[in-house]
Amino acid sequence: MGDLTKHFSTWEFTCRCGCRLCMLDPELVDALEQLRVLSDGPLHVMSGTRCSRHNAVVGGHRASLHQPKWKRRGDGEIIYGHCRETDPVELVRPTRAADLVSSRVDLKRLAGIAEGAVKWFGHVYVGDGFVHVAKCRPIEDTDDS
Repeated sequence: MGDLTKHFSTWEFTCRCGCRLCMLDPELVDALEQLRVLSDGPLHVMSGTRCSRHNAVVGGHRASLHQPKWKRRGDGEIIYGHCRETDPVELVRPTRAADLVSSRVDLKRLAGIAEGAVKWFGHVYVGDGFVHVAKCRPIEDTDDS
């Protein structure tokens, strides 16, 4: 039993570098729970929230949906990933992507379910041993929405 849904816990979505950043879109968690039920097999979050440092280490896009997006008050500068608690920022967008693995569900089947049955996901692909799911289409270099 998870603390977010029946099958997912907060710790699964926390940045893997140890900084403990975890800023989730509740709709992402709901969509993943729906995917878990429809796939009828265990799903594990391999990558949820990432701080900017960890995102760089894993080769993520500078505006990855794995990172929360913040806007600094005053100058409006956009900041991705981790912000110090003392920074005067406001949340623009929480984490809206996850990379999933499963020991019992074929990844192509899982991606098909995510694309066809879970309408929340706008971007799904099978990576090297994982399925990436995200709220919207792939991020373009000029698009940081």
